[in-house]
Amino acid sequence: MRRDLAIAAALVVATLAVYAQTLRFDFITLRPTASDSGAALAHCSFDDDKYVTRNPWVQAGIGADGVRAAFGEAAPFNWSPLVVLSLMLDATLFGVDPAAFHAVNAVLHALDAVLVYVLLRLLTGAIWPSAIAAALFALHPLRVESVAWVSGRKDVLSAAFGFSALIAYVRFAARGSRRAYAGALVLTVAALLSKATWVSLPGLFLLLDYWPLRRTSRGLGRLLAEKIPFFAAAAALTLVTAAYQEGNRITLEQIPFADRLVHAFAACAWYLAKTLWPVGLAPHYPHPYLATSGGAPWTGAQLALAALALAALTALAVRFARRGYPLVGWLWFVGTLLPVLGFAQYGTQGMADRYTHLPHVGLFAAAVFGGWELLVPRLGSPLARGSAVAAVAAALLALGSASFVQTRVWRDAETLFAHSLRVTPHNAVMRQGIARCYLGVGRVDDAQRMLEEVR
Repeated sequence: MRRDLAIAAALVVATLAVYAQTLRFDFITLRPTASDSGAALAHCSFDDDKYVTRNPWVQAGIGADGVRAAFGEAAPFNWSPLVVLSLMLDATLFGVDPAAFHAVNAVLHALDAVLVYVLLRLLTGAIWPSAIAAALFALHPLRVESVAWVSGRKDVLSAAFGFSALIAYVRFAARGSRRAYAGALVLTVAALLSKATWVSLPGLFLLLDYWPLRRTSRGLGRLLAEKIPFFAAAAALTLVTAAYQEGNRITLEQIPFADRLVHAFAACAWYLAKTLWPVGLAPHYPHPYLATSGGAPWTGAQLALAALALAALTALAVRFARRGYPLVGWLWFVGTLLPVLGFAQYGTQGMADRYTHLPHVGLFAAAVFGGWELLVPRLGSPLARGSAVAAVAAALLALGSASFVQTRVWRDAETLFAHSLRVTPHNAVMRQGIARCYLGVGRVDDAQRMLEEVR
């Protein structure tokens, strides 16, 4: 127990060491100008205005009317009522101060890291592999967007509910407790009311039934039957969210299904590449098959490399399926990416760092447990064990340092958009965003130049 508490404390300290700097950051909002209209700002804003700075319901704080509005007019285009309620609570407790909103995000992410550790520890009983996987999740640079961006509250809040739902499900599976089952269901609904991408949660329960819970002897029919309320909740809330986002939907005329399929295939490999080499990160990556976004279609070479990588990893997962974690980790990664691969496309982004929030847990667990099984029996000498510990510590330090540096680009809108243009130079959305920033400070010529390049 003491060791578990020490690991949890270390995860919290390491996470906050990266993200404490966000308390000095602003909202990612655009300064209004004399000629501004709501439509003009909405076209190139980055959501903090919709969620907080131009949302009168959130600014008014928690109240009976606010609770009602959180499920309707107070929610921006992305229906996430519990996120809106959490932002209202921030405003009630601390006022509309960006430092407070950022602090809550950082604390939630630290909590998420601890929950990942608790989940893996309960599932496997393994202390150090669980701790390493949780640290990778907490410190990877692909987490920065979800934590340093106030609107990333969707990710960190939904993860707190979702990981808690998984923990409750593990307790139900171990004890058959009705209370744990009810808790898992309530927490699943809460995760979905925070972000609809947790629609994959019932599928994750089934994966855990295969490994490490080993419940398949009960029969697939029985396992599916006990998940019916979870699948029903996921389907119902996903339909509500989809209806709410209808105005932001990209049609098949804009991106044909064949292009969506190719993109989904390539995007899976892109996320793997960014996991291994997290450089050139941006808040918006133009969709490669949406003409107005400024993106370029995937090349033949990129698609060939994607095919090779995905085929190799799938073959490895199947080859070692009896060990459990390779297949479950890989299916977790791919399965939780499915809702965000663009088959139902909303918005102009092709990929997003935040979309790896849940997928990374399965991927990191498979990688760490695989590495542990492969290497630990070969670490016979104290020197070998010390070298392995040093290598893990160096990797985590490198990831944490990279995240610390990446977090800085989220200081304010102009810094963020300027960075984005450096790494995605043909990004129409970011050019429009920085043009609005220039107009807000009277740099009309610079704004005009940016807008002309968009055209």
